[in-house]
Amino acid sequence: MEQSKNPKIVWKLGPLSDAVLRAQERAAKAANLDVIKSFYRLLPLERAVIEAILKELRGNRLVMTVNFKTASALLAESLSTMKPSQPNLKGRRPPEMTMAQDTLSRLTYYHRPVFRDEAHNRMVEWRTHWLSGYAELGDGMMLLSIEERILAHLKLLKNYLGRRSFSARFTSQYSVRLYEWAWRHRKAGLIRLSMDELRDILGVNEERDEKGRLIRGAILKNWPNLKQRALTRAIKEISTKSDLEVTLVTTYRGEMHKVVTLVFEVKTKGSEPRAGGEGS
Repeated sequence: MEQSKNPKIVWKLGPLSDAVLRAQERAAKAANLDVIKSFYRLLPLERAVIEAILKELRGNRLVMTVNFKTASALLAESLSTMKPSQPNLKGRRPPEMTMAQDTLSRLTYYHRPVFRDEAHNRMVEWRTHWLSGYAELGDGMMLLSIEERILAHLKLLKNYLGRRSFSARFTSQYSVRLYEWAWRHRKAGLIRLSMDELRDILGVNEERDEKGRLIRGAILKNWPNLKQRALTRAIKEISTKSDLEVTLVTTYRGEMHKVVTLVFEVKTKGSEPRAGGEGS
C-alpha cells in the first residue's frame, strides 16, 4: 500500500483481483462496446497487431511474445516494408523505419482509445493506449505489453471477434480484408461495389493518417493486376477455408473500357441464394 497526499484515499499497487476484473468486464459490456468501436477505427495493419495479441491472451497476462512472421501474412509483410517518408519544412527526413515499427509506435504513443469503466462507484472514461510498450527481439519476434486496465476490454473484444468466425487461417492479406467485409454482408445476397470501394476494402489505395500524412502509396492500380494478384486469390481462399462463399458475379465497364462497378454474391455455406437484395 502507498498513502496518497489525500489522507482519505489509499492507492493499491498490487495486481487487480479477479472480482475487479469481472466488474470491469461487466462495465465494458454496459459501455456500449467502446473497445469494438475503437478497434474498427484502426488501420488494417494496426488491427492485425491487436488480433495477434488477442490470440496470445491467456488469463491475466500483460506481457506476451508475438511472432510477426507467422501471426499473419499482413504482419509478415510489414517486417520488410519501409514506411514512406517525406522531408519536413526544413528538408530533413525522419529516421527510416519499417511498417511494423511504425505500427507498434502508433499503438504505443499515438492512438488514445477511450474506454468507459467503473471506478469509485461511478462510470469514468479511461484515456489510455493500446500498448504500454514493445521490444524487438529479432527474427520477427516482438515482445508486447498491455495495461492492466484494458485487459477486460480486450477479452470482450476477443469474444466478439471469435463469434464472427474469424478463425480461418488465410495466407493472403487481401483474403483477411475481403473476408472482414464479406462477413458484415453475409446476409445481403448481391452487393454492388464501385472500383474505388473495392480498392479501399482490399487496402490497395493510398493510406493517410488523421493529419493527412502519407502512410503508404497506392498499389495494384490496374484492374488485371488487382484481379490476378489480390481479388481472385482472396475469393478462392475465402471460399475454401472459411464458412462463407464469395463470388464475383459480373463487372461493368465505363469510359475507355475501364471496370468501374462490380457485383458480388456473398452467402454462408449451405444457405440458399437470395433473390434480389442487391445493395451496398
